[in-house]
Amino acid sequence: MHDIKWIRENPGAFDAGLIARGEPATADAVLKLDTDRRGNETELQELQARRNEASKEVGAIKSKGGDADALIAEVADLKARIQAGEEREREISGRLSGLLAGLPNLLSP
Repeated sequence: MHDIKWIRENPGAFDAGLIARGEPATADAVLKLDTDRRGNETELQELQARRNEASKEVGAIKSKGGDADALIAEVADLKARIQAGEEREREISGRLSGLLAGLPNLLSP
């Protein structure tokens, strides 16, 4: 399996190595999937942080006898968005892993 960090830092060398093996250049496709995966991961972390914060606010409001229905609805919406984001994470990661696994090893210079 190829090192995605190395590909990020050396896309030209990665493509040159693939071309030397008679394969098409794929650094752009790999980096696009990697960028999508990383962006989705960041969004998931932000959604989870907001869900945790809102959940604490619900507890604080309820302990004071207040109405937390709006926050409860927000937490439910965040939960659904997180589940969709996790599914997208699995899809993107699977596509990226499949692409990398299907590529031959690069020749040693």
